[in-house]
Amino acid sequence: MASPVAGGWADLTATLTDAKLPTPPVPDAMRAAMVRYDRWHWGTRAHDRHELYMFGPDLVETFARAEDHVVVSHGGHGVNSYALTYGLVHRGLVLLTQVAWGGVYMDPAAQRAALTTVFADCAALLDEPVEVPPGWRLVYAASDLHFRPTYGWLADDAPIQLPFTSADATAAMAAAHDLLRTGPPR
Repeated sequence: MASPVAGGWADLTATLTDAKLPTPPVPDAMRAAMVRYDRWHWGTRAHDRHELYMFGPDLVETFARAEDHVVVSHGGHGVNSYALTYGLVHRGLVLLTQVAWGGVYMDPAAQRAALTTVFADCAALLDEPVEVPPGWRLVYAASDLHFRPTYGWLADDAPIQLPFTSADATAAMAAAHDLLRTGPPR
């Protein structure tokens, strides 16, 4: 990994704008702390790009147990297996998403629309006027390539076991909104 370069938020927004892609939701306080780790890799905490791209249970566990931070990275392999990964831990919310983008055979307009929807859904969850109670995290993770949409409450002192999966990321996000509004299990 290259040495981090300050001004990550400005570089991220310029890079995504040039690619005609939407910008992910990043809380204002984190924007100033963002750095560019490499081309198409930004954040407030370093993550291995390959691990971000592979998007497995270990990555979800890493984010579910981490302090507040954000990361955005594009990666992949071959000619068509590419994706933009976004991870955010903020005020008890853990959002980890991956949308296919940048492959030779992908439809750029369709993938741009998918990214727009995912980022809007994440922003709406962040904007919910509900606080996550201390000792809990609400986790939402979904990948177009590697991971079924998974969501649920996670107690800080419990093993990682997210109770819900879905075949549909939109339905999973709606369910995560409902969980946030109703609160963790009693």
